[in-house]
Amino acid sequence: MEINSPLKFLYELIKPYKYWCLLALVGPVFGSLHHLGLNYAIKLLIDEFSKNDVLKFIDLLYPISLFIGFEIFHSVCWRLASISEIKGKPYFFRDLMVKIYDHVSNHSYTYFQNNLSGSIISKIKGINDSVYSMYNALQYSLSEPFIKLTISGIVLGFINIYLFLFILFFATIYTPIAFYCYKKLENLTQDAQNDWHKIVGLVADKISNIFTILSFAKNKAEGEQIMNHYNNKHIPLVLKRTIYDFKISILMDVFYWILMISVFLLTINLRNAGKISTGGVAFTMAITFNFAQNLWHTAMGTKDFFNHLGNFKSSFSIIRTSNNIDENEGNDIQIQNPSIEFKNVNFCYSDDKNIFENLNISIKSGEKIGLVGISGSGKSTIISLLTKNFKINSGEILIDNQGIWSKSTYSIRKNIALIPQDISLFHRTILENISYAKQNASLEEVYNAAKFAKIHDFIETLSKKYNTIVGERGVKLSGGQRQRIAIARAILKNAPILILDEATSSLDTESERDVQISLNAMLENKNTTVIAIAHRLSTLKHLDRIIVLEKGKIIEEGSHDALINKKDGMYKKLWDMQMI
Repeated sequence: MEINSPLKFLYELIKPYKYWCLLALVGPVFGSLHHLGLNYAIKLLIDEFSKNDVLKFIDLLYPISLFIGFEIFHSVCWRLASISEIKGKPYFFRDLMVKIYDHVSNHSYTYFQNNLSGSIISKIKGINDSVYSMYNALQYSLSEPFIKLTISGIVLGFINIYLFLFILFFATIYTPIAFYCYKKLENLTQDAQNDWHKIVGLVADKISNIFTILSFAKNKAEGEQIMNHYNNKHIPLVLKRTIYDFKISILMDVFYWILMISVFLLTINLRNAGKISTGGVAFTMAITFNFAQNLWHTAMGTKDFFNHLGNFKSSFSIIRTSNNIDENEGNDIQIQNPSIEFKNVNFCYSDDKNIFENLNISIKSGEKIGLVGISGSGKSTIISLLTKNFKINSGEILIDNQGIWSKSTYSIRKNIALIPQDISLFHRTILENISYAKQNASLEEVYNAAKFAKIHDFIETLSKKYNTIVGERGVKLSGGQRQRIAIARAILKNAPILILDEATSSLDTESERDVQISLNAMLENKNTTVIAIAHRLSTLKHLDRIIVLEKGKIIEEGSHDALINKKDGMYKKLWDMQMI
Protein backbone atom coordinates (compact mmCIF):
# COMPACT_ATOMS: atom_id res chain seq x y z
CA MET A 1 0.00 0.00 0.00
CA GLU A 2 1.25 3.47 -0.90
CA ILE A 3 -0.19 6.68 0.52
CA ASN A 4 1.07 9.82 -1.20
CA SER A 5 -1.25 12.50 0.18
CA PRO A 6 -1.01 13.54 3.86
CA LEU A 7 -4.43 15.22 3.57
CA LYS A 8 -6.05 12.06 2.19
CA PHE A 9 -4.44 10.05 4.97
CA LEU A 10 -5.84 12.40 7.62
CA TYR A 11 -9.26 12.59 5.96
CA GLU A 12 -9.65 8.81 5.99
CA LEU A 13 -8.86 8.85 9.71
CA ILE A 14 -11.20 11.73 10.50
CA LYS A 15 -14.13 10.40 8.43
CA PRO A 16 -15.59 8.09 11.16
CA TYR A 17 -15.46 11.01 13.62
CA LYS A 18 -16.37 13.88 11.28
CA TYR A 19 -19.47 14.92 13.23
CA TRP A 20 -17.54 15.04 16.50
CA CYS A 21 -14.84 17.07 14.75
CA LEU A 22 -17.51 19.51 13.53
CA LEU A 23 -18.86 19.75 17.06
CA ALA A 24 -15.35 20.59 18.24
CA LEU A 25 -15.54 23.72 16.06
CA VAL A 26 -18.74 24.93 17.74
CA GLY A 27 -16.65 26.57 20.48
CA PRO A 28 -14.31 28.62 18.28
CA VAL A 29 -16.91 29.33 15.56
CA PHE A 30 -20.00 30.36 17.51
CA GLY A 31 -18.00 31.34 20.57
CA SER A 32 -16.36 33.95 18.37
CA LEU A 33 -19.63 35.89 18.43
CA HIS A 34 -18.96 36.39 22.13
CA HIS A 35 -16.64 39.41 21.74
CA LEU A 36 -18.89 40.95 19.13
CA GLY A 37 -21.90 40.68 21.41
CA LEU A 38 -20.04 42.08 24.41
CA ASN A 39 -18.71 45.02 22.43
CA TYR A 40 -22.16 45.77 21.03
CA ALA A 41 -23.69 45.63 24.53
CA ILE A 42 -21.04 48.07 25.77
CA LYS A 43 -21.80 50.33 22.80
CA LEU A 44 -25.49 50.41 23.83
CA LEU A 45 -24.53 51.16 27.43
CA ILE A 46 -22.28 54.07 26.40
CA ASP A 47 -25.04 55.48 24.16
CA GLU A 48 -27.49 55.33 27.10
CA PHE A 49 -24.97 57.04 29.34
CA SER A 50 -24.50 59.76 26.71
CA LYS A 51 -28.25 60.46 26.38
CA ASN A 52 -29.26 60.74 30.03
CA ASP A 53 -27.69 62.04 33.21
CA VAL A 54 -29.96 59.89 35.39
CA LEU A 55 -30.41 56.29 34.27
CA LYS A 56 -33.17 53.85 35.14
CA PHE A 57 -32.43 50.15 35.38
CA ILE A 58 -35.15 49.43 32.80
CA ASP A 59 -33.21 51.54 30.27
CA LEU A 60 -30.14 49.36 30.77
CA LEU A 61 -31.97 46.01 30.96
CA TYR A 62 -31.52 45.19 27.27
CA PRO A 63 -27.75 45.86 27.01
CA ILE A 64 -27.11 44.13 30.36
CA SER A 65 -29.20 41.11 29.33
CA LEU A 66 -27.39 41.05 25.99
CA PHE A 67 -24.03 41.11 27.78
CA ILE A 68 -24.95 38.26 30.17
CA GLY A 69 -26.64 36.29 27.37
CA PHE A 70 -23.50 36.28 25.24
CA GLU A 71 -21.42 35.16 28.23
CA ILE A 72 -23.78 32.18 28.76
CA PHE A 73 -23.82 31.46 25.01
CA HIS A 74 -20.00 31.46 24.96
CA SER A 75 -19.82 28.94 27.83
CA VAL A 76 -22.42 26.61 26.27
CA CYS A 77 -20.57 26.58 22.93
CA TRP A 78 -17.29 25.59 24.52
CA ARG A 79 -18.90 22.93 26.71
CA LEU A 80 -20.38 21.39 23.55
CA ALA A 81 -16.92 21.44 22.04
CA SER A 82 -15.64 19.67 25.15
CA ILE A 83 -18.05 16.80 24.50
CA SER A 84 -16.25 16.13 21.22
CA GLU A 85 -13.03 15.82 23.23
CA ILE A 86 -14.67 12.94 25.08
CA LYS A 87 -16.48 11.24 22.21
CA GLY A 88 -14.08 11.68 19.29
CA LYS A 89 -10.55 12.84 20.01
CA PRO A 90 -9.14 9.88 22.00
CA TYR A 91 -10.53 7.35 19.49
CA PHE A 92 -9.18 9.33 16.54
CA PHE A 93 -5.66 9.23 18.00
CA ARG A 94 -6.07 5.54 18.82
CA ASP A 95 -6.89 4.85 15.17
CA LEU A 96 -3.98 7.05 14.08
CA MET A 97 -1.43 5.06 16.11
CA VAL A 98 -2.90 1.68 15.10
CA LYS A 99 -2.91 2.66 11.41
CA ILE A 100 0.69 3.84 11.58
CA TYR A 101 1.78 0.63 13.32
CA ASP A 102 -0.13 -1.59 10.89
CA HIS A 103 1.49 0.16 7.93
CA VAL A 104 5.02 0.17 9.33
CA SER A 105 4.88 -3.41 10.60
CA ASN A 106 4.07 -4.53 7.05
CA HIS A 107 7.17 -2.91 5.58
CA SER A 108 9.54 -5.33 3.93
CA TYR A 109 12.40 -6.95 5.80
CA THR A 110 14.75 -4.86 3.65
CA TYR A 111 13.18 -1.66 4.96
CA PHE A 112 14.10 -2.54 8.54
CA GLN A 113 17.58 -3.55 7.43
CA ASN A 114 18.14 -0.16 5.80
CA ASN A 115 16.64 2.12 8.48
CA LEU A 116 17.62 2.70 12.08
CA SER A 117 14.91 1.53 14.46
CA GLY A 118 15.32 4.74 16.47
CA SER A 119 14.54 6.86 13.40
CA ILE A 120 11.46 4.74 12.67
CA ILE A 121 10.20 5.17 16.24
CA SER A 122 10.97 8.89 16.13
CA LYS A 123 8.88 9.28 12.98
CA ILE A 124 5.99 7.31 14.47
CA LYS A 125 6.06 9.59 17.51
CA GLY A 126 6.51 12.60 15.22
CA ILE A 127 3.31 11.83 13.31
CA ASN A 128 1.28 11.50 16.50
CA ASP A 129 2.76 14.66 18.07
CA SER A 130 2.41 16.83 14.95
CA VAL A 131 -1.17 15.70 14.23
CA TYR A 132 -2.05 16.43 17.87
CA SER A 133 -0.50 19.90 17.54
CA MET A 134 -2.30 20.57 14.23
CA TYR A 135 -5.59 19.40 15.77
CA ASN A 136 -5.18 21.82 18.69
CA ALA A 137 -4.03 24.61 16.37
CA LEU A 138 -7.14 24.24 14.21
CA GLN A 139 -9.45 24.16 17.21
CA TYR A 140 -7.84 26.89 19.30
CA SER A 141 -4.95 28.99 17.98
CA LEU A 142 -6.11 29.19 14.35
CA SER A 143 -9.85 28.66 13.89
CA GLU A 144 -11.03 30.94 16.72
CA PRO A 145 -9.02 34.05 15.71
CA PHE A 146 -9.80 33.39 12.04
CA ILE A 147 -13.56 33.26 12.71
CA LYS A 148 -13.33 36.35 14.90
CA LEU A 149 -11.36 38.04 12.13
CA THR A 150 -14.02 37.19 9.55
CA ILE A 151 -16.96 38.24 11.71
CA SER A 152 -15.26 41.46 12.79
CA GLY A 153 -14.56 42.32 9.16
CA ILE A 154 -18.18 41.71 8.10
CA VAL A 155 -19.59 43.74 11.00
CA LEU A 156 -17.13 46.53 10.33
CA GLY A 157 -18.30 46.62 6.74
CA PHE A 158 -21.84 47.38 7.95
CA ILE A 159 -21.04 49.98 10.60
CA ASN A 160 -18.19 51.90 8.92
CA ILE A 161 -17.35 51.35 5.28
CA TYR A 162 -14.23 53.56 5.41
CA LEU A 163 -12.47 51.53 8.07
CA PHE A 164 -13.60 48.31 6.41
CA LEU A 165 -12.17 49.28 3.00
CA PHE A 166 -8.89 50.39 4.58
CA ILE A 167 -8.46 47.12 6.51
CA LEU A 168 -9.50 45.08 3.45
CA PHE A 169 -6.79 46.85 1.41
CA PHE A 170 -4.27 46.15 4.17
CA ALA A 171 -5.28 42.46 4.37
CA THR A 172 -4.85 41.95 0.59
CA ILE A 173 -1.20 43.03 0.96
CA TYR A 174 -0.54 41.29 4.27
CA THR A 175 -2.07 37.85 3.57
CA PRO A 176 -0.10 36.68 0.48
CA ILE A 177 3.19 37.90 1.99
CA ALA A 178 2.47 36.04 5.22
CA PHE A 179 1.45 32.87 3.36
CA TYR A 180 4.63 32.92 1.25
CA CYS A 181 6.81 33.38 4.33
CA TYR A 182 5.08 30.65 6.31
CA LYS A 183 5.25 28.18 3.42
CA LYS A 184 9.02 28.67 3.26
CA LEU A 185 9.19 28.31 7.04
CA GLU A 186 7.36 24.97 6.71
CA ASN A 187 10.07 23.67 4.35
CA LEU A 188 12.86 24.80 6.69
CA THR A 189 11.07 23.14 9.62
CA GLN A 190 10.76 19.92 7.63
CA ASP A 191 14.50 19.89 6.87
CA ALA A 192 15.39 20.38 10.54
CA GLN A 193 12.90 17.71 11.62
CA ASN A 194 14.25 15.20 9.08
CA ASP A 195 17.69 15.59 10.60
CA TRP A 196 16.24 15.30 14.11
CA HIS A 197 14.87 11.84 13.24
CA LYS A 198 18.40 10.87 12.17
CA ILE A 199 19.81 12.04 15.51
CA VAL A 200 17.24 10.00 17.44
CA GLY A 201 18.14 7.00 15.28
CA LEU A 202 21.86 7.46 16.00
CA VAL A 203 21.27 7.74 19.74
CA ALA A 204 18.97 4.68 19.76
CA ASP A 205 21.59 2.70 17.83
CA LYS A 206 24.21 3.62 20.43
CA ILE A 207 21.96 2.71 23.35
CA SER A 208 21.07 -0.67 21.82
CA ASN A 209 24.81 -1.36 21.43
CA ILE A 210 25.84 0.05 24.80
CA PHE A 211 27.63 -3.15 25.84
CA THR A 212 29.92 -2.93 22.81
CA ILE A 213 30.54 0.78 23.47
CA LEU A 214 31.47 0.09 27.10
CA SER A 215 33.63 -2.90 26.16
CA PHE A 216 35.72 -0.84 23.75
CA ALA A 217 35.72 2.27 25.99
CA LYS A 218 34.12 4.32 23.21
CA ASN A 219 31.76 6.43 25.33
CA LYS A 220 33.65 9.63 24.60
CA ALA A 221 34.07 8.91 20.90
CA GLU A 222 30.36 8.14 20.45
CA GLY A 223 29.46 11.33 22.32
CA GLU A 224 31.77 13.31 20.06
CA GLN A 225 30.05 11.85 17.02
CA ILE A 226 26.72 13.21 18.27
CA MET A 227 28.38 16.56 19.03
CA ASN A 228 29.88 16.72 15.53
CA HIS A 229 26.54 15.91 13.92
CA TYR A 230 24.90 18.70 15.89
CA ASN A 231 27.64 21.22 15.09
CA ASN A 232 28.05 20.38 11.42
CA LYS A 233 24.48 19.66 10.38
CA HIS A 234 21.65 19.99 12.87
CA ILE A 235 22.45 23.36 14.45
CA PRO A 236 22.94 25.05 11.04
CA LEU A 237 19.53 23.74 9.96
CA VAL A 238 17.87 24.87 13.20
CA LEU A 239 19.53 28.29 13.05
CA LYS A 240 18.53 28.76 9.43
CA ARG A 241 14.92 28.09 10.36
CA THR A 242 15.03 30.15 13.59
CA ILE A 243 16.66 33.18 11.96
CA TYR A 244 14.10 33.12 9.15
CA ASP A 245 11.32 32.86 11.73
CA PHE A 246 12.84 35.85 13.56
CA LYS A 247 12.94 37.92 10.37
CA ILE A 248 9.34 37.24 9.34
CA SER A 249 8.15 37.89 12.92
CA ILE A 250 9.73 41.36 12.74
CA LEU A 251 8.07 41.90 9.35
CA MET A 252 4.67 40.91 10.75
CA ASP A 253 5.24 43.19 13.77
CA VAL A 254 5.91 46.15 11.49
CA PHE A 255 2.74 45.44 9.49
CA TYR A 256 0.76 45.27 12.74
CA TRP A 257 2.19 48.57 14.04
CA ILE A 258 1.36 50.31 10.77
CA LEU A 259 -2.20 49.00 10.94
CA MET A 260 -2.70 50.17 14.55
CA ILE A 261 -1.37 53.68 13.91
CA SER A 262 -3.42 54.00 10.72
CA VAL A 263 -6.62 52.90 12.46
CA PHE A 264 -6.13 55.49 15.21
CA LEU A 265 -5.57 58.31 12.73
CA LEU A 266 -8.48 57.31 10.50
CA THR A 267 -10.90 56.98 13.45
CA ILE A 268 -9.95 60.43 14.79
CA ASN A 269 -10.59 61.97 11.36
CA LEU A 270 -13.97 60.23 11.10
CA ARG A 271 -15.03 61.51 14.56
CA ASN A 272 -13.92 65.06 13.74
CA ALA A 273 -15.91 64.89 10.51
CA GLY A 274 -19.01 63.88 12.49
CA LYS A 275 -19.38 60.58 10.66
CA ILE A 276 -19.41 58.52 13.85
CA SER A 277 -20.97 58.90 17.33
CA THR A 278 -19.16 58.61 20.66
CA GLY A 279 -20.65 55.17 21.29
CA GLY A 280 -19.98 54.36 17.67
CA VAL A 281 -16.32 55.30 18.18
CA ALA A 282 -16.09 52.90 21.13
CA PHE A 283 -17.83 50.10 19.21
CA THR A 284 -15.97 50.71 15.97
CA MET A 285 -12.60 50.97 17.68
CA ALA A 286 -13.29 47.80 19.65
CA ILE A 287 -14.29 45.92 16.47
CA THR A 288 -11.36 47.35 14.54
CA PHE A 289 -8.80 46.47 17.17
CA ASN A 290 -10.45 43.10 17.58
CA PHE A 291 -9.99 42.61 13.84
CA ALA A 292 -6.35 43.71 14.00
CA GLN A 293 -5.56 41.53 17.00
CA ASN A 294 -7.17 38.48 15.42
CA LEU A 295 -5.36 39.18 12.17
CA TRP A 296 -2.16 38.98 14.21
CA HIS A 297 -3.26 35.86 16.11
CA THR A 298 -4.39 34.22 12.86
CA ALA A 299 -0.98 34.94 11.36
CA MET A 300 0.79 33.47 14.39
CA GLY A 301 -1.58 30.49 14.43
CA THR A 302 -0.93 29.96 10.74
CA LYS A 303 2.80 30.10 11.35
CA ASP A 304 2.53 27.50 14.13
CA PHE A 305 0.29 25.35 11.94
CA PHE A 306 2.84 25.39 9.12
CA ASN A 307 5.53 24.46 11.64
CA HIS A 308 3.49 21.48 12.77
CA LEU A 309 2.71 20.64 9.14
CA GLY A 310 6.43 20.64 8.34
CA ASN A 311 7.03 18.25 11.24
CA PHE A 312 4.15 16.07 10.05
CA LYS A 313 5.42 15.89 6.47
CA SER A 314 8.88 14.96 7.73
CA SER A 315 7.44 12.07 9.74
CA PHE A 316 4.88 11.18 7.06
CA SER A 317 7.65 9.73 4.87
CA ILE A 318 7.29 6.54 6.90
CA ILE A 319 3.66 6.27 5.71
CA ARG A 320 4.33 7.46 2.16
CA THR A 321 6.88 4.65 1.75
CA SER A 322 5.24 1.59 0.22
CA ASN A 323 5.09 -1.31 2.66
CA ASN A 324 5.66 -3.74 -0.21
CA ILE A 325 2.70 -5.98 0.48
CA ASP A 326 2.29 -8.11 -2.61
CA GLU A 327 -0.83 -6.96 -4.46
CA ASN A 328 -1.35 -10.54 -5.66
CA GLU A 329 -1.43 -12.14 -2.22
CA GLY A 330 -4.30 -14.54 -2.05
CA ASN A 331 -5.93 -16.72 0.58
CA ASP A 332 -4.20 -18.33 3.53
CA ILE A 333 -2.16 -21.40 2.73
CA GLN A 334 -3.55 -24.71 3.93
CA ILE A 335 -0.84 -27.27 4.65
CA GLN A 336 -1.56 -30.98 4.86
CA ASN A 337 1.85 -32.30 3.82
CA PRO A 338 4.62 -29.77 4.52
CA SER A 339 6.81 -30.47 1.53
CA ILE A 340 9.09 -27.66 0.29
CA GLU A 341 10.40 -27.09 -3.20
CA PHE A 342 12.64 -24.46 -4.78
CA LYS A 343 12.24 -24.62 -8.57
CA ASN A 344 14.74 -22.79 -10.78
CA VAL A 345 15.03 -19.96 -8.24
CA ASN A 346 17.05 -16.91 -9.19
CA PHE A 347 17.69 -14.25 -6.60
CA CYS A 348 19.97 -11.29 -5.93
CA TYR A 349 19.99 -8.44 -3.39
CA SER A 350 19.17 -5.18 -5.22
CA ASP A 351 21.58 -4.84 -8.15
CA ASP A 352 24.16 -7.23 -6.76
CA LYS A 353 25.36 -10.38 -8.45
CA ASN A 354 22.96 -13.32 -8.25
CA ILE A 355 23.10 -15.27 -4.99
CA PHE A 356 21.21 -18.14 -6.61
CA GLU A 357 21.00 -19.14 -10.25
CA ASN A 358 18.48 -21.85 -11.09
CA LEU A 359 18.53 -23.21 -7.53
CA ASN A 360 16.56 -26.45 -7.14
CA ILE A 361 15.85 -28.02 -3.76
CA SER A 362 13.20 -30.63 -3.03
CA ILE A 363 12.31 -31.50 0.56
CA LYS A 364 9.72 -34.19 1.24
CA SER A 365 7.00 -33.81 3.83
CA GLY A 366 8.41 -34.75 7.23
CA GLU A 367 12.00 -34.86 5.95
CA LYS A 368 14.76 -33.43 8.15
CA ILE A 369 17.55 -31.72 6.26
CA GLY A 370 20.61 -29.71 7.18
CA LEU A 371 22.17 -26.78 5.34
CA VAL A 372 25.94 -26.56 5.53
CA GLY A 373 28.46 -24.16 4.07
CA ILE A 374 30.89 -21.40 4.90
CA SER A 375 29.55 -17.91 5.61
CA GLY A 376 28.06 -16.30 2.52
CA SER A 377 27.18 -19.59 0.84
CA GLY A 378 23.42 -18.79 0.89
CA LYS A 379 22.10 -20.80 3.85
CA SER A 380 20.31 -17.93 5.63
CA THR A 381 19.09 -16.51 2.32
CA ILE A 382 17.21 -19.75 1.64
CA ILE A 383 15.42 -19.30 4.97
CA SER A 384 14.67 -15.64 4.23
CA LEU A 385 13.15 -16.54 0.85
CA LEU A 386 11.05 -19.31 2.36
CA THR A 387 9.65 -16.92 5.01
CA LYS A 388 9.03 -14.25 2.31
CA ASN A 389 11.47 -11.71 3.76
CA PHE A 390 12.68 -11.20 0.19
CA LYS A 391 11.07 -11.83 -3.17
CA ILE A 392 12.76 -14.03 -5.75
CA ASN A 393 13.64 -12.62 -9.17
CA SER A 394 12.32 -15.67 -11.01
CA GLY A 395 11.41 -19.28 -10.42
CA GLU A 396 9.04 -20.66 -7.84
CA ILE A 397 8.96 -21.66 -4.17
CA LEU A 398 6.26 -24.12 -3.14
CA ILE A 399 5.00 -25.46 0.17
CA ASP A 400 2.73 -28.46 -0.13
CA ASN A 401 2.72 -27.85 -3.91
CA GLN A 402 1.34 -24.32 -3.41
CA GLY A 403 3.26 -21.28 -4.63
CA ILE A 404 3.98 -19.11 -1.61
CA TRP A 405 3.75 -15.85 -3.60
CA SER A 406 0.08 -16.50 -4.30
CA LYS A 407 -0.61 -17.02 -0.58
CA SER A 408 -0.72 -14.54 2.28
CA THR A 409 2.57 -13.84 4.01
CA TYR A 410 0.83 -14.04 7.37
CA SER A 411 -0.32 -17.62 6.79
CA ILE A 412 3.10 -18.71 5.49
CA ARG A 413 4.87 -17.46 8.60
CA LYS A 414 2.16 -18.82 10.85
CA ASN A 415 3.01 -22.31 9.62
CA ILE A 416 6.75 -21.95 10.22
CA ALA A 417 8.46 -22.10 13.62
CA LEU A 418 11.84 -20.38 13.51
CA ILE A 419 14.58 -20.59 16.12
CA PRO A 420 17.06 -17.88 15.03
CA GLN A 421 20.69 -17.53 15.97
CA ASP A 422 20.21 -13.99 17.30
CA ILE A 423 17.49 -14.31 19.92
CA SER A 424 15.50 -11.19 20.77
CA LEU A 425 12.96 -11.38 23.57
CA PHE A 426 10.27 -8.88 24.53
CA HIS A 427 10.60 -6.76 27.66
CA ARG A 428 7.96 -8.95 29.25
CA THR A 429 7.74 -11.96 31.55
CA ILE A 430 9.20 -15.36 30.68
CA LEU A 431 5.64 -16.70 30.55
CA GLU A 432 4.60 -14.06 28.01
CA ASN A 433 7.69 -14.66 25.89
CA ILE A 434 7.15 -18.42 25.65
CA SER A 435 3.36 -18.25 25.22
CA TYR A 436 3.83 -15.64 22.46
CA ALA A 437 3.90 -18.59 20.08
CA LYS A 438 0.37 -19.71 20.89
CA GLN A 439 -2.54 -17.50 21.83
CA ASN A 440 -4.41 -18.68 24.94
CA ALA A 441 -1.83 -21.39 25.65
CA SER A 442 -2.42 -23.12 28.99
CA LEU A 443 0.17 -23.01 31.77
CA GLU A 444 0.64 -26.75 31.40
CA GLU A 445 1.49 -26.34 27.70
CA VAL A 446 4.00 -23.60 28.51
CA TYR A 447 5.59 -25.68 31.29
CA ASN A 448 5.87 -28.73 29.03
CA ALA A 449 7.51 -26.68 26.28
CA ALA A 450 9.97 -25.21 28.81
CA LYS A 451 10.79 -28.68 30.15
CA PHE A 452 11.34 -29.91 26.62
CA ALA A 453 13.79 -27.05 26.04
CA LYS A 454 15.58 -27.77 29.35
CA ILE A 455 14.81 -24.31 30.78
CA HIS A 456 12.00 -25.12 33.25
CA ASP A 457 14.31 -26.02 36.16
CA PHE A 458 16.21 -22.75 35.80
CA ILE A 459 12.99 -20.71 35.70
CA GLU A 460 11.82 -22.35 38.90
CA THR A 461 14.93 -21.10 40.71
CA LEU A 462 13.99 -17.46 40.01
CA SER A 463 12.16 -15.51 42.71
CA LYS A 464 9.22 -14.70 40.43
CA LYS A 465 9.59 -17.87 38.36
CA TYR A 466 7.65 -17.55 35.09
CA ASN A 467 6.59 -13.99 35.99
CA THR A 468 10.20 -12.76 35.84
CA ILE A 469 10.73 -9.78 33.51
CA VAL A 470 13.59 -10.61 31.11
CA GLY A 471 14.54 -7.00 30.24
CA GLU A 472 14.81 -5.34 26.85
CA ARG A 473 15.71 -7.95 24.22
CA GLY A 474 16.14 -10.43 27.12
CA VAL A 475 19.23 -8.65 28.48
CA LYS A 476 18.76 -10.10 32.00
CA LEU A 477 19.31 -13.63 30.70
CA SER A 478 22.40 -15.29 29.30
CA GLY A 479 22.64 -16.12 25.60
CA GLY A 480 22.01 -19.79 26.29
CA GLN A 481 18.96 -19.06 28.45
CA ARG A 482 17.50 -16.80 25.77
CA GLN A 483 18.09 -19.49 23.17
CA ARG A 484 16.32 -22.15 25.23
CA ILE A 485 13.33 -19.84 25.72
CA ALA A 486 13.25 -19.42 21.94
CA ILE A 487 13.33 -23.20 21.55
CA ALA A 488 10.46 -23.53 24.04
CA ARG A 489 8.53 -20.93 22.07
CA ALA A 490 9.05 -22.87 18.84
CA ILE A 491 8.02 -26.12 20.49
CA LEU A 492 4.82 -24.50 21.76
CA LYS A 493 4.01 -23.19 18.28
CA ASN A 494 4.02 -26.77 16.95
CA ALA A 495 4.13 -25.63 13.32
CA PRO A 496 4.36 -28.09 10.41
CA ILE A 497 7.70 -26.56 9.36
CA LEU A 498 10.54 -26.04 11.83
CA ILE A 499 13.65 -23.99 11.01
CA LEU A 500 16.70 -24.19 13.24
CA ASP A 501 19.20 -21.42 12.47
CA GLU A 502 22.20 -22.21 14.66
CA ALA A 503 19.73 -23.12 17.41
CA THR A 504 22.44 -24.26 19.83
CA SER A 505 25.16 -21.73 18.98
CA SER A 506 24.93 -19.88 22.32
CA LEU A 507 24.96 -22.98 24.50
CA ASP A 508 27.83 -24.47 26.45
CA THR A 509 28.75 -28.09 25.81
CA GLU A 510 26.61 -29.54 28.60
CA SER A 511 23.56 -27.39 27.75
CA GLU A 512 23.99 -28.14 24.07
CA ARG A 513 23.89 -31.84 24.81
CA ASP A 514 20.69 -31.47 26.85
CA VAL A 515 18.98 -29.29 24.25
CA GLN A 516 20.15 -31.53 21.43
CA ILE A 517 18.36 -34.42 23.10
CA SER A 518 15.17 -32.32 23.05
CA LEU A 519 15.73 -31.33 19.44
CA ASN A 520 16.32 -34.92 18.46
CA ALA A 521 13.00 -35.77 20.09
CA MET A 522 11.39 -33.04 17.98
CA LEU A 523 13.02 -34.51 14.89
CA GLU A 524 11.26 -37.79 15.52
CA ASN A 525 7.93 -36.13 14.74
CA LYS A 526 7.16 -37.58 11.32
CA ASN A 527 4.71 -34.79 10.47
CA THR A 528 7.19 -31.92 10.90
CA THR A 529 9.51 -30.86 8.12
CA VAL A 530 12.80 -29.55 9.51
CA ILE A 531 15.50 -27.34 8.00
CA ALA A 532 18.54 -26.95 10.23
CA ILE A 533 21.51 -24.62 9.72
CA ALA A 534 24.54 -25.35 11.84
CA HIS A 535 28.26 -24.77 11.85
CA ARG A 536 28.67 -27.48 14.46
CA LEU A 537 28.27 -30.46 12.14
CA SER A 538 27.83 -32.83 15.08
CA THR A 539 24.33 -31.43 15.59
CA LEU A 540 23.31 -32.55 12.08
CA LYS A 541 24.34 -36.20 12.27
CA HIS A 542 20.82 -37.48 12.88
CA LEU A 543 19.20 -35.65 9.97
CA ASP A 544 17.86 -37.47 6.93
CA ARG A 545 19.87 -35.45 4.45
CA ILE A 546 22.52 -32.72 4.45
CA ILE A 547 22.88 -30.16 1.65
CA VAL A 548 26.27 -28.50 1.25
CA LEU A 549 26.29 -25.03 -0.35
CA GLU A 550 29.08 -22.99 -1.83
CA LYS A 551 28.55 -19.57 -3.44
CA GLY A 552 24.83 -20.20 -3.83
CA LYS A 553 25.21 -23.61 -5.48
CA ILE A 554 24.59 -27.11 -4.14
CA ILE A 555 27.91 -28.95 -4.36
CA GLU A 556 27.08 -31.99 -2.21
CA GLU A 557 24.11 -33.66 -0.59
CA GLY A 558 23.41 -36.90 1.21
CA SER A 559 23.34 -38.41 4.67
CA HIS A 560 26.02 -37.65 7.23
CA ASP A 561 27.58 -41.07 6.80
CA ALA A 562 27.60 -40.80 3.01
CA LEU A 563 29.20 -37.35 3.03
CA ILE A 564 31.78 -38.18 5.70
CA ASN A 565 33.01 -41.02 3.53
CA LYS A 566 33.30 -38.90 0.40
CA LYS A 567 36.99 -38.39 -0.24
CA ASP A 568 38.01 -34.76 -0.79
CA GLY A 569 34.42 -33.63 -0.19
CA MET A 570 33.68 -30.20 1.30
CA TYR A 571 31.60 -31.69 4.13
CA LYS A 572 34.42 -34.09 5.09
CA LYS A 573 36.92 -31.20 5.12
CA LEU A 574 34.66 -29.20 7.44
CA TRP A 575 34.10 -32.23 9.65
CA ASP A 576 37.80 -33.00 9.92
CA MET A 577 38.56 -29.38 10.84
CA GLN A 578 36.06 -29.51 13.70
CA MET A 579 37.33 -32.85 14.96
CA ILE A 580 40.89 -31.60 15.39
